Amino acid sequence: MNRKVFYRFVLPFMVLVISLGLQFLFGSSVNFLRSLSSAVMVAAFGFYFTRKQAVDRESA
Repeated sequence: MNRKVFYRFVLPFMVLVISLGLQFLFGSSVNFLRSLSSAVMVAAFGFYFTRKQAVDRESA
């Protein structure tokens, strides 16, 4: 597998799954919903940021 593909897609997905699993183990359902929304926002921001960096690097 390509290393760039790994860092762009697989790594953020693994981090999201691990963080959701930890919060599901330690949090109540209300905290889980709140952390789920915040985790999705963080993942979306991280995905956008890495995409933007990759596009900037390719256009440069």
